[in-house]
Amino acid sequence: MNGVEAVEKAEQTQYDAILTDCELPFKDGHQATREIRERELTSGGHGGTRVPIIAVTNNAMRGDRKRCLAAGSNYT
Repeated sequence: MNGVEAVEKAEQTQYDAILTDCELPFKDGHQATREIRERELTSGGHGGTRVPIIAVTNNAMRGDRKRCLAAGSNYT
């Protein structure tokens, strides 16, 4: 799946949680997460609650945690 498809699926289906890769093709996980969060705010998506979005990456560079949190992901 790519970032564009992830945003579309999140809009169509109410998930308990979303697992996203920060390095998705076409639209990275950060941008996809920001769009999902914006749509939650504007449309009351996911039953009026914020779905947990868990970001994963194969990079563990300084600043990755902050970028994930700034996009609206739950970072572990």
